[in-house]
Amino acid sequence: MNTRDVIGLFSPAPGTVYLDTATYGLPPAPTIRALEQALRGWRGGTAHWIDDWDSEAEVCRRLFARLIHGSAGEVSLMPAVSVATGIVATGVPAGGQVLLAEGDFTSVIYPFLDAQRRGLLRVREAPLARLAEAVTKDTSMVAVSLVQSADGAVADLEAIGAAARDADARLYVDGSQALGAMPVDVSEMAIDYLSCGAYKWLCCPRGVAFLYVREALWDAVSPVVASWRAGDDPYGRFYGSPLALAADAARFDVSLAWHPWVGARPSLETLLLIGDDERFALARAPVLRLAELLELPPPGSSILSVPVTDSARAGEALHTAGIKASVRSGGQIRIASHFYNSVAEAERAAEVLKPHLALRRQP
Repeated sequence: MNTRDVIGLFSPAPGTVYLDTATYGLPPAPTIRALEQALRGWRGGTAHWIDDWDSEAEVCRRLFARLIHGSAGEVSLMPAVSVATGIVATGVPAGGQVLLAEGDFTSVIYPFLDAQRRGLLRVREAPLARLAEAVTKDTSMVAVSLVQSADGAVADLEAIGAAARDADARLYVDGSQALGAMPVDVSEMAIDYLSCGAYKWLCCPRGVAFLYVREALWDAVSPVVASWRAGDDPYGRFYGSPLALAADAARFDVSLAWHPWVGARPSLETLLLIGDDERFALARAPVLRLAELLELPPPGSSILSVPVTDSARAGEALHTAGIKASVRSGGQIRIASHFYNSVAEAERAAEVLKPHLALRRQP
């Protein structure tokens, strides 16, 4: 299937320009068909919960591993990034220091802040642009979103990873606003833990998330939410002791909400029909064009934060024009394009936003 055909699998409502993937990604047609079939099986009582629903997640594990260029044994199945962060937080030594980026998304920072409240570790924060230089010999872990949800700013993982290695600290990255649009190769990057909420750029149903744990660290974090799904024989052992966990990162799996994972498989399969570099170029092209037309600095991700004089009025203008975007606090409109968007859609958004711009480049 060529790229044009893949893009044709996505169908926003007629008259709608969907530029809000940072909130949730659109599903391809095969995902809708898979979900409808799952619901029919549920309604009629004809589905087999393992064969038709739960085992689909095992395929998703392998597909996600392909996406990040890792191994399936290093991938665990999560319901949300906050759960993944809570697991990763158990890997911080007692009293250890965690370095966070100021203003990062709460699912990345709250579990660490709560652990600090309970006296288990210490937290420091630094501006994203200075995170690498803020790493010290006392830093046990650095936790950061690869792409910031609020404005699309991109973390310098090369510099942060190098600083973490020099301090013998672990690096935890949330890729929710990057994976699917921005290439990530864990085999070449200094990432120890990588989480991802798959309902954004991976175009999966909400309730699907992943946690990558580097093999050397499987015993460094605790499977604090372990259940039968994390066992060494998940479909054969449901009751009683002893504790018998999977030998690999599946030990961190949670008990799954079945139907989202049924939809996740065709979403990931569709995504992987387009190569990393082409997907990134397609996803970023609309926001690059929008930035050019609005005379704003080009974004490093597929998210562009547009400063406006009145975000409510700008948001209403976009809504009237049939353009879906996010109205943010502080006078910002967040535009987030994916590979299913076009430059022409960005040009349409530029026409609507120009009268509302708060900052203009001087002639």
